[in-house]
Amino acid sequence: MKHIVFLHGLGSHGLTMRFLQSSISSILDHETHSFSYYSITSDIDSITRYMEGVFNTKFAHGDDVCIIGHSLGGIIAAKLASSSLLRCKVSKIITLGTPHYGAILASKIINKLPFIKYVFPIVGELSTNSDKLDYTIDRDCKVGVLSGNKRRSKWNPLVYIGSAIIGNKYINDGVVLLKENGMACHDSICIHVDHINMLWSDAVVKQCVSFINTDKFK
Repeated sequence: MKHIVFLHGLGSHGLTMRFLQSSISSILDHETHSFSYYSITSDIDSITRYMEGVFNTKFAHGDDVCIIGHSLGGIIAAKLASSSLLRCKVSKIITLGTPHYGAILASKIINKLPFIKYVFPIVGELSTNSDKLDYTIDRDCKVGVLSGNKRRSKWNPLVYIGSAIIGNKYINDGVVLLKENGMACHDSICIHVDHINMLWSDAVVKQCVSFINTDKFK
């Protein structure tokens, strides 16, 4: 059976993935799932182990799974695609605004507030000095990387704050720099959307459907 799993970002909840989930499930004949996990008070390894358990409970041997992960969710998707402990096959992952090279925003926050990495270790794990962002993704897993380049949105004060901290030296989506999305992949695309609104973007839906069907973005 074919499945699509949606994984949310830092400090978020599976409910924030529901627009993408409902829109994509109305187009594709896949079983869709949106899972939640503790993020701010956890760490990448713990989240990965938790999601391995969820996958092994939910999916059977021979099931084919595509994972769509937003921000931190994209890192967890890559970790799951690198796991040897899953019974199912992770055939595709699509990462949305994911800082695979670490986020300068996290690094700047730590520089200003050093205690943050002790209270919330995951912030340090998402920084540019992180040693947690190494993947060994199965060679048969197709990887799609979608990034945004819209730095400001009147609907998202968090994007304004992020943009102010990051500055405008590099192209970014208000939270993650374009270059931070980089990783070995089968296809990548940058569209005009900010980090938060990509969760409610018809353009993102279109690109995800294209990659799921063809292993390519439009």
